Amino acid sequence: MKSSPFTHAKALAALMTCLTLTIFSACQTEVKQENAAANASQASTAGNSAGALKGDETTGPTQLEKYFQAGNEYSKNGKFLESIESYRQALKINDSVPAIHYNLANVLVATDKLDEAIREYRQAIKLAPLVPDYHRNLGFAYALQKNGDLAKQKYEELKKIAPVQAEELRLWIQKGNQGG
Repeated sequence: MKSSPFTHAKALAALMTCLTLTIFSACQTEVKQENAAANASQASTAGNSAGALKGDETTGPTQLEKYFQAGNEYSKNGKFLESIESYRQALKINDSVPAIHYNLANVLVATDKLDEAIREYRQAIKLAPLVPDYHRNLGFAYALQKNGDLAKQKYEELKKIAPVQAEELRLWIQKGNQGG
């Protein structure tokens, strides 16, 4: 029995969730750093009113961190629509955190929203161009979209900077071309 593209998307989402959870603490650190910078900027321009919404280091996780963590938990538990909403809420607070765009893109792939996922991967890459996983997953999304030329182009780019991730992408592209 042949697998549908959506089955492939679910498998890819499971893979990406594992990868996402592996780098979860690094993402949390990134979210905290970006949030601290945003809080400092907002506090200097608008008084300390932003602190009430986002909290500070003494009061526990900020609202941004709560949305990010909730998105991760929802994703881990297969609650993709809730995960999407949590990540989008986090981006409303601060849209300059690449890990949020990346995680949102992963969940959008799982729900077969490939055009949106590609936009989010591109935004993550724009914000953090040296993270190989962002490039690899963009290539995965192109492959799922049946855009072999862009997937192969992403593979060629990735091969120069991250051979392991490039090989993962190559294998995925090859598997997709075999129809299984």
